[in-house]
Amino acid sequence: MKLNWLLPFVLIALTISCNDDINKIGTSIDDTLISIKVDNSLAYTTADSVYSIPAGPVTNRTIIQMLGAVDMVDYGSIRADFLTQMRPIAKFDSRLVTEDMLDSLVLELGFLPSSFLGDSLTPMQVSVYPLNKVLEKPIYSNLDPTDYFSPEEILGQQIYTTSRQSYPDSLINSDGSRIIKIKLARPGHTSKELAQEFFKLYNDKGGILTESDIADFFPGVYVTNTYGKGVLINILSSVIKIYHDTYVYNDQGGGGLEENEDITNDDGTHPLVVNKATTSVLVSSNEVPTINHIISTNASYIENAIADDRAIIKSPDGYDAHITFPVTDIIKKYREVVPEEAENTGAVSGLINAINFSIPIKKSANDIFSNYGLTPPPYLLLMRAGGKVADSNGDIVEMDKNQFFLDRKLTDGLNYFYASYNSTTNTYDFGNIRGFITNIIQKNPNGGSIENGYPIDSDLILVPVMLSTTTSDYYGTIINAITPYISAPTFVELDTKNIKIEMVYSTKTY
Repeated sequence: MKLNWLLPFVLIALTISCNDDINKIGTSIDDTLISIKVDNSLAYTTADSVYSIPAGPVTNRTIIQMLGAVDMVDYGSIRADFLTQMRPIAKFDSRLVTEDMLDSLVLELGFLPSSFLGDSLTPMQVSVYPLNKVLEKPIYSNLDPTDYFSPEEILGQQIYTTSRQSYPDSLINSDGSRIIKIKLARPGHTSKELAQEFFKLYNDKGGILTESDIADFFPGVYVTNTYGKGVLINILSSVIKIYHDTYVYNDQGGGGLEENEDITNDDGTHPLVVNKATTSVLVSSNEVPTINHIISTNASYIENAIADDRAIIKSPDGYDAHITFPVTDIIKKYREVVPEEAENTGAVSGLINAINFSIPIKKSANDIFSNYGLTPPPYLLLMRAGGKVADSNGDIVEMDKNQFFLDRKLTDGLNYFYASYNSTTNTYDFGNIRGFITNIIQKNPNGGSIENGYPIDSDLILVPVMLSTTTSDYYGTIINAITPYISAPTFVELDTKNIKIEMVYSTKTY
């Protein structure tokens, strides 16, 4: 079902004419007529609509991982775990660390004390399994983990909570982040033996490990929740470390070896000074495949809202929004004052100065979930639902949401736009998206016309996303990456009756 809505089309008219007049000081440069128009006399009466559509599975375009399981009244349930390959980062000084000094191989999961949802006192158990093959590319969040691991080959388990009060100091980093430590060992073997296995591989390869080498050691890990429900945490880092002893140089404190001193004494004994140390050997990062495995259900409240044609956006593994944008009406209005034939002959020229677009939300809908701390998605991506587009190079390419993420594309002012949520105005403001309309007029990639409409170009989707940015004094905010938003559950209902589209254009008649 679709929700009909009335999109206000605002055109403000201001006409400035320049004509020769000998009674005025000076003369006009030419005898053209320039008009700038913004007028609110026209409102759309077509059955344009905004409604929810299933978001579908998420691609492997984020290193943020969710872990846990929660049930929320009126929202539904979410269960999340993840599969990741690992990138080698090990660097040992072979003079200072020997095989017999190794203690254990440990997976450390890092999270912020504020980056969880649920009851912090709920005991949860995390289990880790080795992958039996590398992850396919592309891979999506609806995969079956049993295709990649065997339950009998468990590497380790750990009980944890997210409570700030009871968290051990030894598991809190200097930046305040928390650590979940899982000691890893192959069935029937010790963690020390697994650490020694890695250390031997490291030395056999001369300290230079490739991803292929690591895939032979084990292709990756599957990290899943195997006990407890009530907490969903946002994993910011996944690092495998070796805990070991190490000899130390004098400049590292407590005596020990000189920089050029042999590792053994003349009588074959080792120097006595030994420190405890950890060495990071493998890490989950953007350079290797990582995928969140997400299973979610909708409560009856959500299902009824969708059935009632309310425009709901819910993530992860929930709903995007579809919007039928009035492309045909905008181009028709523009061509009424700038006919294509007159423009081609040079009798008139026109310019679309702005297409300002903003969408308010229904704040009261989110208040239902205030106890859970659910908020609207921080950013929405606006793009076509399908069809073809002319990219920034002028090439005609197919439009696809998943391909956008897989190709690591960014907003371009033509086909992709984003808006951040403004909690003061309760609005997503996309600003000026004029490039979207002018690109259609100039390239017309889907063969639309005023007579037959621009149906493919009018079908847009709103997708919750996360932006990775940097800021410089010269360039301002720079977008480095746009990824599917899975950092936390989100919910928002769009106020479809108050969507604002403002068109500003100018004409010049010769």
